[in-house]
Amino acid sequence: AIPAEGGAADLREVFPEEVADGGGLGPQASLTASSENGRASRALPPGTTIVLARHGHRLDDEFIAQGRQWVPHTDRPWDPPMTTMGRRQATALGKAALRHLNRLGLPPLSCIF
Repeated sequence: AIPAEGGAADLREVFPEEVADGGGLGPQASLTASSENGRASRALPPGTTIVLARHGHRLDDEFIAQGRQWVPHTDRPWDPPMTTMGRRQATALGKAALRHLNRLGLPPLSCIF
């Protein structure tokens, strides 16, 4: 999440209880979002929070981890499905985001791009 004032915020600051023990968010939970100089590239309205989420664990990652090739096993190599773990990661992130929005008194969804 990037605070409205710019700079970088770690997901642990936004979703502390989910990230404390991993919470199913996966390794992306420890990533920090910032621009090259550590400040947001554009001023955001006060109170704005941006949450960037990367795709969860995918089936092609599982193939690679097993030393297998993904491409020969699908007609859509550019669009691998998520694994069970990836779906759990997505669900955990969605629940954490909803709790955060509820704490702020915001509707469940403002914008998705």
